[in-house]
Amino acid sequence: MCATKKNRNNLLTYGKYYQLIEGIKYFQTEQTIIRFEVSRILLGTFVIIGALYFAGVHLSHFHPMRISIIVPILAIILIHTRMIEDLIIKERLRISSFAQAIKLEQEHDWLPKYNTNMFHHGVKEHHGSGHRKVKYYLGCIGILMLISATSFCLSDLTKNYYILSLFILLYVGIYTLYYRLTIVWVGKTSSMISKLKGKHGK
Repeated sequence: MCATKKNRNNLLTYGKYYQLIEGIKYFQTEQTIIRFEVSRILLGTFVIIGALYFAGVHLSHFHPMRISIIVPILAIILIHTRMIEDLIIKERLRISSFAQAIKLEQEHDWLPKYNTNMFHHGVKEHHGSGHRKVKYYLGCIGILMLISATSFCLSDLTKNYYILSLFILLYVGIYTLYYRLTIVWVGKTSSMISKLKGKHGK
């Protein structure tokens, strides 16, 4: 009877462990898809602006230059939402599943130590990967902000030198603030890995 109960408990434990492993794989796949979508948004922005200028597309109520100001801003909003989903929401869910899987591996000797070994050898790689992801998103947003700012500076909206100077300062200030906020947001997520290392590092 005891052996049967133990086998049943082991089966339940393995089932939970398997779900955690599948969850980690799922979140990793979702994050890859999100970054692919961001690349498509960036490319789509170039295509739209290129079509307006080089294909001779003319709209009755909007000048192409003004549209090239608005389209990158809309793309920035989309990329920002996808960045939050990737680097904060999905990443925290993945780390949470990862932590639970490590806990089960340490509580049950018969479970494979795949996540534990990967954690001990991959903490630095995770931080490096996180920084690369941040640079990727900030790079995409920076490019779009530059396109929008350049279009604004070349448009008929900035005939006054003081307005142009104010806009350039505003652009630099907004991007600097956004950069710092993004580092803080992602840093809070990365701190989960550091806490996990402190808890299971031995």
